[in-house]
Amino acid sequence: MPSNPSPRARSLLLACTQLATFSGPKMPTSASGFFFQRGAQLFLVTCRHVLLNAADDHRPQRIEFVLHAAGAGPDATAPHVAAPV
Repeated sequence: MPSNPSPRARSLLLACTQLATFSGPKMPTSASGFFFQRGAQLFLVTCRHVLLNAADDHRPQRIEFVLHAAGAGPDATAPHVAAPV
């Protein structure tokens, strides 16, 4: 594996993010997701069971994830985003 990934590979790494689900102050799970852009809209894609798993009664109230700024290096500080589910 090359020590300096191509710009395309770096952009792929920044397109993925870690998610955390919350029920009140508790963080019961963490997961991953990726961003998908269609036109001017940006979507966060993850597995359904991350947001709803009726068998385990997993129904988080919100998720948190990290957004990386375009052109920022992988070590740049990125804002955490919270969104209701």
